[in-house]
Amino acid sequence: MAMTEREDDRVLEPFFAAARARPPEPGPDVLARVLAEAEAVQAARPAAGRDTGAAAAGSSGWRALIGVLGGWGGAGGLLAAGVAGLWIGFSGIGALGAASTELWGGAGAILDADLGADGVFSLILDLEAEA
Repeated sequence: MAMTEREDDRVLEPFFAAARARPPEPGPDVLARVLAEAEAVQAARPAAGRDTGAAAAGSSGWRALIGVLGGWGGAGGLLAAGVAGLWIGFSGIGALGAASTELWGGAGAILDADLGADGVFSLILDLEAEA
């Protein structure tokens, strides 16, 4: 016959009661080691904290900025997007016909041939102005 949950609780209850009556406490040697390590960390802090003034404020400012951007991953993504934007911006629009042909097939080439590069952008600006 298998024991039910109630029977298990009745069998184990004396052990649980004994554990609740005497909670575990760390020994004095553990407490001494913890306090010694804490004192060592506190003693090392002023030596590391001597960097005051503009240098400390500047580094915390950069850390805050990187934290706002989502850490190093977010800052790296923003940097990559910025560099890509600069590259696209400085590369010019000379290959607009090739890009439109790749994206829209023959329709892009027809649009580019009919309007030319300046005409495509003026058409886009006109559409934005109407909206």
